[in-house]
Amino acid sequence: MATGSRDGEPQTGQDLGSADAPTVRSPAALIEYEMYSDLMSTPEMRSVFSETSTLRAWLKTWAAMAEAQAEHGLIPKEAAVRIVEVSGSLTLSGAELAAETRSVGRATVPVLQRLRAAVGKDFANHVHVGSTTQDIMDTGLALQMKQGLDLLDRDTTVLMQKLIELARSHKSTVMAGRTNGLQAAPITFGLKAAGWLSEITRGRDRLKLARSRALMVQLGGPVGTFDVIGSKGIAVRASMARILGLGTQPVGWYTSRDGIAEMLFAIGLLASALGHMAVETGLLVRTEIDEVREGGGGAGRGRSSAMPQKSNPRSTEYVEGLSRAIQSKAAGLYAILWQSNERSGGVWIAEWPLVPEHFLLASSALRHANELIGGLVVNKGKMLANLNLDGGAVLSEAFAGALAPLLGRTQAYEFIKASVQRARTQNRSVASVISEAIEITGQLSGVDLDRLLDPGQHVGLSAELVDLACTEAEVSLRS
Repeated sequence: MATGSRDGEPQTGQDLGSADAPTVRSPAALIEYEMYSDLMSTPEMRSVFSETSTLRAWLKTWAAMAEAQAEHGLIPKEAAVRIVEVSGSLTLSGAELAAETRSVGRATVPVLQRLRAAVGKDFANHVHVGSTTQDIMDTGLALQMKQGLDLLDRDTTVLMQKLIELARSHKSTVMAGRTNGLQAAPITFGLKAAGWLSEITRGRDRLKLARSRALMVQLGGPVGTFDVIGSKGIAVRASMARILGLGTQPVGWYTSRDGIAEMLFAIGLLASALGHMAVETGLLVRTEIDEVREGGGGAGRGRSSAMPQKSNPRSTEYVEGLSRAIQSKAAGLYAILWQSNERSGGVWIAEWPLVPEHFLLASSALRHANELIGGLVVNKGKMLANLNLDGGAVLSEAFAGALAPLLGRTQAYEFIKASVQRARTQNRSVASVISEAIEITGQLSGVDLDRLLDPGQHVGLSAELVDLACTEAEVSLRS
């Protein structure tokens, strides 16, 4: 039996391939699927870049422009008051604008028509004076990006605070350090978490710098010369920027998109730091390693459709997957940088989806990362047990260093290498083979040997490095 349709989606039982089956959401916009949207974005970020918010940002831009122009005597103050009032209350929908937008190619044209009509004939001619479509759309986008960056910064701040706590609480939790996939020498889990923290701290700092060059008012008219506004154009732009809480550039950035690209690259680098963390936790969560586990997400999180024993690391995989999705868009950022003449619609249009996609995907990657770190279960016992998987060979560097004063560095290295091979062949611990070797008989006391066999004595300056990373992050958070 067919059920009611929603948002223009076909009813149950309707031929999905028929021409009469309207489709609102498609695989090309998977992020818009209701069943996936909260996994691949966040409601708050979707609100920032929604059609409604886009229209509001444009209307806010027109209002600020009128207010700034009235401030400098270019339009009557009563006209600005009316424009600000109507811009703040005018309600529009994408559906009513769709047909005209398809015809014109820019939604700003039908929106402007409705704004002028709502303002009334006495003041209609004072709307959009000396401006052009890209002035409105770029400034509106800057307002949306400002909101989006605030959300990203908020969630990055929370994540950094969680990582500071994680790193400090485990700065003495010993685990195997691994290089090229193999155990190398002991480290602490706190040091690993501090590495994640330091990379994410740099990502946040980059975004702060990028926003200072990307959140700019756009105003100048058809070719950016202020020809219609005249000699007060630069002052009007400054006033408009003050009203909107944005910055200005000396020359219009109609075809100079480096600010946008830098900001999106910064988002990509932050996402890459999250992805790096997820790749690492994805390795440590493996059954054979089992040094960490995901503990958040509630009942049923990660449940397998076929295997009852599995609780899949969903936060880990979504952080990695979303970060990779952002990385895949890097080529598009280079493509938007070379634009010809004073404005270039074709390249500009290619930019339109890139901005919201970066913000939407990054918002969800951060949310999943916060769930991951906030609920991470650290298995200290398994970390210690894994240090002995190869008979304690992970301490070989420490063994060689301790014996170097007795045997000479080269001879100590060769002696330990041979002892490791002997231990593996005989299925024994490296320590037992060394303790029986005539080369060191009587050379090490029981106390010295016990210290040598304690992995916690061989983590170097791990604790100090953790403190440095946490302090750096705290300084960043205060700035």
